[in-house]
Amino acid sequence: MPPPFLVRGQDVSHLLHTALPAHDSLYSAMYSAQQQLMFSLRQHWDTAHQGSTPLTGAPSYRPSVSAFAALEGWWGTSYGDRELARALFNSARAADVANIVGHPTADAFADAFEAARDEAFYVFAQVPSVNTLNGFSFKATYLHRDIETLFARLPHFQNPTVLRYRVMETARVMLRILWGNMNGVWRSLYQKRSLLTTLLLGMMHNRLLKQYMNAGRPLYNQSGVAFTLLTFSYVPAQVWRDKQQNQPQGYAFDEARWYYFWRIFGSLLGLSAALIPHDHDEAEEMWYWFFANGECRGNPHDLTRTQPGFRQLNPALHNAFNASNRVQPDNWTALDLATFLPAWLVTQLRSTPRWFRYFRGQ
Repeated sequence: MPPPFLVRGQDVSHLLHTALPAHDSLYSAMYSAQQQLMFSLRQHWDTAHQGSTPLTGAPSYRPSVSAFAALEGWWGTSYGDRELARALFNSARAADVANIVGHPTADAFADAFEAARDEAFYVFAQVPSVNTLNGFSFKATYLHRDIETLFARLPHFQNPTVLRYRVMETARVMLRILWGNMNGVWRSLYQKRSLLTTLLLGMMHNRLLKQYMNAGRPLYNQSGVAFTLLTFSYVPAQVWRDKQQNQPQGYAFDEARWYYFWRIFGSLLGLSAALIPHDHDEAEEMWYWFFANGECRGNPHDLTRTQPGFRQLNPALHNAFNASNRVQPDNWTALDLATFLPAWLVTQLRSTPRWFRYFRGQ
């Protein structure tokens, strides 16, 4: 028997292999608050994905980023983050929402989330984070046994071109979420749309992956999503903490805001509130439990390319992923990523004091 999986002192083992969305998630709460919106979002996803042109050389893989980009064209103010927050707090599940987000009102939640998103964009888009995500985090998701099993069932899992495209596509979607998926004058008129865009990401995964089962339980489950969240939140944060030993001010960041962003992000995907860490200590504890509990293989102390768990992966997947690192992004991907350069520059200008301390070696 594996040991209990403890989060904030509670055994959550019974949640690990359950399907998404969890009842205590913002994804579930949004169905109560905005049922018609969720139906429209599902229809949007099905239509956009079905109409997407399969990737060259991989007829089984249809790119998804166009569905996320198209949300910028949904006219009206009702899709903005602050309006969706108000809809959640005006719903029959307002008390549940307040418990999930940790704030008593819609405006307090919206303010906290906006500050958290801005901090997350800054950390996410810096070189140490990019190197960590590209060199470790994306591949580390396959250390989770259910994620590896699920992905090995997909017809394109041995195709390096698809694997590379998926990594770059994830980056393109995340940048839209972190920047608010709204640009120009419309950004002030229609508000940022991070909540809506993240809901679509949760819906995408549910629509594409919920049918994959193993021994009667879903392979796309709470455990796999919770671990994936840690590869994007805990791992980069630990890398920044390590760098703070030499430059405590140059690599300083607001950990509370960083983890609050991922707390809301995970809940919008449908993850149970009981499986989302609130701070670095909780994230670290969860990270080690995933390995001690047998959900993942490898050495939890190794956050580098030498992680021994990588050598235990499905050989075809392991070799294809390594080969994918040598695949150059296609022109459209490179162009799309380049459109976020102004957003990146704005974020750097906002953080001028940090850069001043960094270049002074503090």
